[in-house]
Amino acid sequence: MVLAFPSNSLAAPWVAIAPKQPEETQPSMQLLAANTAAINIDKISTDKLDQFARAYLQILQLLSDRQSELPEDENSPMALEVQRSIETDTIEIIQGSGLTLPEYMRILDTASRDKTFQRQIFDRATEK
Repeated sequence: MVLAFPSNSLAAPWVAIAPKQPEETQPSMQLLAANTAAINIDKISTDKLDQFARAYLQILQLLSDRQSELPEDENSPMALEVQRSIETDTIEIIQGSGLTLPEYMRILDTASRDKTFQRQIFDRATEK
């Protein structure tokens, strides 16, 4: 898995978690993301948006704090262990926010496809 921070027009990165290993060993978050459909943004409550914004900011901080732990060889046993640890911490953040993993991934997927929705979440996150 490679943790990437693609830039966008908001100057705030949207986290992408991409596999760098055989499909049968991909992390559960990657498998979930591949099976997640975008949702109708009108059906997302403001509470869910606030939960997502808080979790997202915490995950960005986690990734920033832990990025230096990843060795250059992304397929080494040490790298895979760090990646699993980061994924576990990420899932704990998401669940601690009050969202389920599928809810978080659906909102993230929708935000990655809809710049207006992305802006709405960014605005909520910066209000906090």
